[in-house]
Amino acid sequence: PQKATDRLEHQLGIAGYPGGMHAGQFSALRLMLLALGLVIAFLIVKDVANLSLTTVAMAVLVVLLSYMLPTSWLNSKMRARQSEIQRGLPDALDMLSVCAAAGMGFDQSLQKITDYWETDLGREFKRATHEMEMGVSRGTALTNMSSRLDVDELTNFITIIVQAEKMGMSYADVLHSQALQMRIMRQYRAKEI
Repeated sequence: PQKATDRLEHQLGIAGYPGGMHAGQFSALRLMLLALGLVIAFLIVKDVANLSLTTVAMAVLVVLLSYMLPTSWLNSKMRARQSEIQRGLPDALDMLSVCAAAGMGFDQSLQKITDYWETDLGREFKRATHEMEMGVSRGTALTNMSSRLDVDELTNFITIIVQAEKMGMSYADVLHSQALQMRIMRQYRAKEI
């Protein structure tokens, strides 16, 4: 169904399209692993004369693992990428704040970050700047980035930036306060671990 395919494509996007996989390729991989699991399960229980509860349980376990393994792998890739973006966000906001304090506009500050950062967050900022260069409004490009990544801190930051743009507030002040708040949140997360 299209809804499931769209959801899977979104999850793969959050994970950064590992291996260049899209929804169709991932579904094919999941189907192949399930078929392999079914074949292994059949080989485990094919000797009906010596069938026991243990062999049936092993066969069921193999099928369940082969079904669940691709999804859990994708979930772990998503969490890892979201965590990396979450860890890099305070540094990005610091750099944006410094650039804005130096008199650069928000778009120029974003461009400066994308020139120096070869991280997932830097690449996503670069994608947002490309969208802006193609005529998409700043708010829409940033909102698109937020929905692509599904990171709460980034979503909150983008919401505040879009609101500041609508209200005509100074980007430098907003970026400075957001950078300070992100550093404090990173310290709290570090203390929890």
